[in-house]
Amino acid sequence: MEHGSLRSETRPSKRHPKCACGPYFKHQVWEDGQNITRRIPAEQAESLAEAIENRKRFEQLAEQFIQSTVAMTRAQSSSGSKKNATTSSRPSKRKLSD
Repeated sequence: MEHGSLRSETRPSKRHPKCACGPYFKHQVWEDGQNITRRIPAEQAESLAEAIENRKRFEQLAEQFIQSTVAMTRAQSSSGSKKNATTSSRPSKRKLSD
């Protein structure tokens, strides 16, 4: 699993401005309040893209699990928490006979 996003970009060729060079890949991650960018070799781009998608899928599954657990907990607590109304009697002010 990996955080961030993977972007591909092309650049115009210096020799042939009408032709594009690339694609070049960059991996962007938000760390310590900064957007960190690093270049990725083309042969590693596919496995990194898969790792990023796996993290996203994991987060989706974790969110579904949380929602299911919350719903189950609420269903159990609402069905089993019916309180019986009991009237509490105030203590009698009469003296008990000995």
